[in-house]
Amino acid sequence: MSIKKTLCVLALSLPVIVPAAQAYDFVKDGVYYNLSNDRKKAIVTYSSLDANAYEGDVVIPSTVKYGMTELQVREIGDLAFFNCQNMTSVKMPDNIILIGQQAFSHCYSLTEIQLPASLYSIGDYAFEYCDRLTSVSIPKYAEMVGYAAFQMCSGLERIDVAEGNMSYCSEEGVLYSASRKKLVCFPASCEIKELSLPDGLTEIEDAAFTPAYFLERICIGQALADVPPSTLSSCLALTEITVDPANESLSSADGVLFDKKMQKLIQYPTARVAESYAIPEGVSALEDMSMAGTVITELTLPSTLTNIGMYAFYGCCNFNTIKTNAKTPPTVQDKDNELFISAIYENCVLHVPDSSKQAYSSAKGWRNFKNISSEGTHGIESIGTDSADSDSSVNLFDTNGRKLYSGPLSGINVSEHGIYVIQKGNSTFKIRL
Repeated sequence: MSIKKTLCVLALSLPVIVPAAQAYDFVKDGVYYNLSNDRKKAIVTYSSLDANAYEGDVVIPSTVKYGMTELQVREIGDLAFFNCQNMTSVKMPDNIILIGQQAFSHCYSLTEIQLPASLYSIGDYAFEYCDRLTSVSIPKYAEMVGYAAFQMCSGLERIDVAEGNMSYCSEEGVLYSASRKKLVCFPASCEIKELSLPDGLTEIEDAAFTPAYFLERICIGQALADVPPSTLSSCLALTEITVDPANESLSSADGVLFDKKMQKLIQYPTARVAESYAIPEGVSALEDMSMAGTVITELTLPSTLTNIGMYAFYGCCNFNTIKTNAKTPPTVQDKDNELFISAIYENCVLHVPDSSKQAYSSAKGWRNFKNISSEGTHGIESIGTDSADSDSSVNLFDTNGRKLYSGPLSGINVSEHGIYVIQKGNSTFKIRL
């Protein structure tokens, strides 16, 4: 979710679901099975979640003998090959109809898998973290591809769909519903750089881009009414998001995605190169992950901002100046009540409205800033515990946070009169020169 040329943000992943180990009913030729409820079919399972018994090339038979009974092998059960890191391929028989949840999750060495023509259902997270898979073909009768089935498959270049499938289709290796109204999965290593969403597309699965390494530009059409928070935050090369002006729910300004009324900032393109950004006045909310991983150094928050979503500034490492025009500190939704990493709290100057310094100094998510400057203050204002004398080594900034000088206090010389910020150690002084 790399972003910068020295990217600090980490690609996010959903939590691994690991239930308590279940016992298998029997083992045959190195493959573990459970009996179906009617005891007429066999379901491939694991020996234990700690054993990871499968490795190399695994072949699943179409039938297996249990006692005196010949059973059809019809399903790959939940977590059947979970974390089998040394398994390189799996050959499944044509009578497999279902692949369970996380069945091949974390199979890092899996390079090849041919889904059988009989398959109709793929479970949630079924192939997550299968890093070496480069392509997958959804068979003709598949009716269900589960949630985030291919998330974090970093090598996946394309997903194809067999001709005649009534539920899914593929365009340039991107997986859509058959009606092209829903984007299901954009493969992580798909080399498409500009994606124009189909005109009738109305939905993007929130795990569709998890992640996308090469996608630089997304063009949203008229019909899409909603982009769930954080959906685009893992598009690690994204520089621009555009929206058809006829779209009644979404809008774009300077390549940044907003709702139509420009009250919610939904997504700032992760790899957009800009030194500074001022969020437009009128915006009242930043959605979850909306500015995660951005490379800007100077950020201005509008007076109308009241709410900041979960991990809105996750991985933002470069801020040296944040100016907020909101007199009341915006509410922070993060559970740990921290907006920024510790380095930002230590080194970035937070400029707040005159008379709002005390409110920000005590507010969750804001009070950790070591350098808080109150706009509109005249003379010298000390923030911190140290004092500066004429021989002190200081940094001089203008009110936009640009560094103008570094050296002894006595050596400061400015070309224009005005208000400046002096930083010494953990203290910040505002001075009129």
